Amino acid sequence: MSVPVDTTTPVSSAVLGGSLGDNGWYRSNVTISLNASDATSGVAQISYRLDNGSWLVYEGSFVLTQGEYTLEYFATDAAGLVEPTHTRTIRINTLAPLTTASVSGTVGANGWYISSVSVTLNASDRDGGVSEILYRLDGGPWTVYSGPIVVGDGRRVLDYYATDRSGHLEPAHSTTFSIDSMPPVASASLIGTVGENTWYLSNVTVTLDASDATSGVAGIRYRVDGGPWQPYVGPFMLGAGRHSLDVFAFDVAGLWSLFSTTKIDIDLVGPSTADSVAGIAGENGWYVSDVMVTLSASDAGSGVASTAYRLDGGAWITYAGTFSISQGGRHLLEFASVDRAGNQGPTVRDSVDVEASKPYFLSLTAAANATSSPVRVTWSAADNDSGIAGYEVRVDDGAFFSVGMATSVLLNLSDGSHVIQVKALDGAGQSTIGTLSVQVLSASGAPFGSLFLVVGALVGGALAVVSFRVWRTRRGSNDKSR
Repeated sequence: MSVPVDTTTPVSSAVLGGSLGDNGWYRSNVTISLNASDATSGVAQISYRLDNGSWLVYEGSFVLTQGEYTLEYFATDAAGLVEPTHTRTIRINTLAPLTTASVSGTVGANGWYISSVSVTLNASDRDGGVSEILYRLDGGPWTVYSGPIVVGDGRRVLDYYATDRSGHLEPAHSTTFSIDSMPPVASASLIGTVGENTWYLSNVTVTLDASDATSGVAGIRYRVDGGPWQPYVGPFMLGAGRHSLDVFAFDVAGLWSLFSTTKIDIDLVGPSTADSVAGIAGENGWYVSDVMVTLSASDAGSGVASTAYRLDGGAWITYAGTFSISQGGRHLLEFASVDRAGNQGPTVRDSVDVEASKPYFLSLTAAANATSSPVRVTWSAADNDSGIAGYEVRVDDGAFFSVGMATSVLLNLSDGSHVIQVKALDGAGQSTIGTLSVQVLSASGAPFGSLFLVVGALVGGALAVVSFRVWRTRRGSNDKSR
């Protein structure tokens, strides 16, 4: 009789089917297949258990999913021999890590941030654990994340993903940030005729503009002289006055520029000037004394800068205060003013007529034959300035009577001595009286009468010579002053 003997235990093994990743981890479900062999009595069964659970008889391949497992297994042969238990750790991670981004910054308008943006990345992984997080900005190189990312102005694109210890790569996330931390800049350009001292001499056309490097200009607002704010839609015009123009712009992100203030001073009209003339008034607009002239100017815009005048077409003189006109004659006074903007006011012309002397006689005589009446009295006179306006005559203490511009008169005189006076009047109303004594005798006393007439004539002639010399002296003085 033969007796079978089996003293060798069976040998079992496990075959794992799946996608092996990093660090001993599988990135897919794992199919477990157990196999055993026995050289003598043969394998009776294979037993296994998971995670210290109940022992099970292996009946065929089974699948393990997400997680970490401890697999124990052994085989038993037909002789009842049991091999030592095998233990194997199986790590399965079929899920990629998940990364989230936390963004902090000042939110503006239209989806824009108006400050730098800080981005914090956080990743989680269910089983294998996160290995690292990577990111890149605007398509640049990938960088290992080590802390919050500060993102500056522009339309920025942040890509990021994480990897886990099993080798999974998370699909990359992409986030776009629109960041504008710089406000726009507004400006005003002015078109007009530039005068002096920053004044304009014409209406001014104002054009506003603004620029923004990132989000772009959304609008411009302005106000004139503290009035209501208005949206800028195109160039506008400013007229005369001292104006204050305030301007600001705002961009798409909602940032406002600083207010800019421009002073615009416009003066369209030159100053006006008037004169005040003081002196002793004669007749017919003439003055019979030195004339004091005071000029005054006014300007409603920029103010008067200076006043100038000239006399009788001479050189212009800067007005510094009241001045006098003492030279006799008809004078043309011209004057004008300039304002601080450079506008010249109209030139004003005024006539100033000054009578500096009275009329004077050149001669005053009677006819040589005065033995009987009538007697002819003849004279001549002159006036340096306003001219002779007429003559009046009187005999003895009688009343003066006008003879117009006649320079002689025929007088019916009674016998005896007479005093004849001739008054010369000038255009200014001044007068000078010339006196002549005449003796009229009857025909029987002709010699005596003729003697008195001659004496009177000599007296008149002497008066004429004296008057002429005075006239020559005054005329020479006036010529020098001119």
